[in-house]
Amino acid sequence: MDAGLKKGREEGEKIGIEKGRAEGRVEGEKQKAIEMARMMKADNEPLEKIMRYTCLTLDEIQKI
Repeated sequence: MDAGLKKGREEGEKIGIEKGRAEGRVEGEKQKAIEMARMMKADNEPLEKIMRYTCLTLDEIQKI
C-alpha cells in the first residue's frame, strides 16, 4: 500500500472514530434525559417542568 493511501485510510478511520464517539455522547445524553423525565413523571412533576429540565419535547415525554 502506498504511503498516501495509508495516510488517507488512517485519517478516515480517525474521523470515523471521532464521529462515532460524538454520536455516542449525544445518544447517552438523550437516554439520561429520558430517564430523568421518567423519574419526574413518576413524581407527578408538571410536564412544563419536565420539558424545561430535560429539553425533551412534549411528544417525547408523553411516550415515556
